[in-house]
Amino acid sequence: MTANKELEKKTFTKKQILLCQKYTDRKDLVRVLLEDDTLYSLEQVDALLKKFMEGKVN
Repeated sequence: MTANKELEKKTFTKKQILLCQKYTDRKDLVRVLLEDDTLYSLEQVDALLKKFMEGKVN
C-alpha cells in the first residue's frame, strides 16, 4: 500500500485537518462542514467538500 493510501485511511480531528496544507484553500468550508468532536479521513473530508460544492443554489 502506498503512503498516500495509508494516509487516506487514517482519521483526523477538525483541528488537524485545518492545519493540513491540502485544505488551505477550503479552510472556511472545513470550519463549517466538520464537527469539532468527530474524526474524519481525508477521503471523508473530500466527499463532504465535493457534496457541498455540487449543491444546488435556490
